[in-house]
Amino acid sequence: MDGADVFRRYVIEGEDQGNITDEETLALTRFRLEQNSETFAVKELMFGDYVPNDEYTPHDGDWARDGATIGANKYLKYLYFMRSHEVPEKDYERFFRGVSKSKSIEKLYFERNTYHGGKIFQILTRLIAKNKNFRHLVIKDTMDEPSAIHYIIAMFENSKGSTMERLELTSTSAFWDIVDGGFGDDETGESNAPLINKFFASLHGLSSLIHLNLSSNCIQKVASTALASFLRHPSCQVKHLNIAANGIDCESSEILADALSEDSSTVSLPSLGNSRHFLLCSIRVWPIKNKNYSLSPK
Repeated sequence: MDGADVFRRYVIEGEDQGNITDEETLALTRFRLEQNSETFAVKELMFGDYVPNDEYTPHDGDWARDGATIGANKYLKYLYFMRSHEVPEKDYERFFRGVSKSKSIEKLYFERNTYHGGKIFQILTRLIAKNKNFRHLVIKDTMDEPSAIHYIIAMFENSKGSTMERLELTSTSAFWDIVDGGFGDDETGESNAPLINKFFASLHGLSSLIHLNLSSNCIQKVASTALASFLRHPSCQVKHLNIAANGIDCESSEILADALSEDSSTVSLPSLGNSRHFLLCSIRVWPIKNKNYSLSPK
């Protein structure tokens, strides 16, 4: 189905929009992207396995063409990837090579995706590092791909000076390859400290980062220590920190409270856990000038 033909039939000639088939709708979306003009601008695009329902996928399976189109488009700002499990690895890589050239995308959102071992994050380094309009990265509810975290760390290490302001890694336990999940300790009691420390060290170069969301990652002592060290670092500009739903214990709360009480900047810290944790942190945090502290459900 040719997108220009669909556009002529249903937009210029004014035929009933409801008669457009799913395939024609997808073709029309690509046509609008390829026009690359404000008149036909597509500012938000969601890829997913379930079409229709406002989710997009190449109607002809040409992922490389869509990637190149998105990379060249000047108006697309928000790109979402939801449950795209069935895309062949070669197609996904070709697609993201095109996307990585974008200079307009402000937000990338991944939820319950297959990352083919994490290679797509290596490819996307170019976008994170060089796109001066980029602001927000979300990686949520990851699949069982522990190798991906190595590529994510490398992406951050090679994106020094990025304009990214918001980073959300939530429910990413599968990245860490730890039996009990997330940033915690495995069932043998041996911590994954080297990888966790390397992750937080990789954030030092993200000088524009002011919002950090690490909720639902089973943060415990090792990660709390690494996070505290990151918050104390002179390069850290984080003002809003979300570590909700991590089951943080008292010892870890102490570590984080110490780090936060040393900082006079405004830090929003949702949910360290139960009332005992709140009491502990409020004693340390509330007296600090310009410090904001809020509690949300565990």
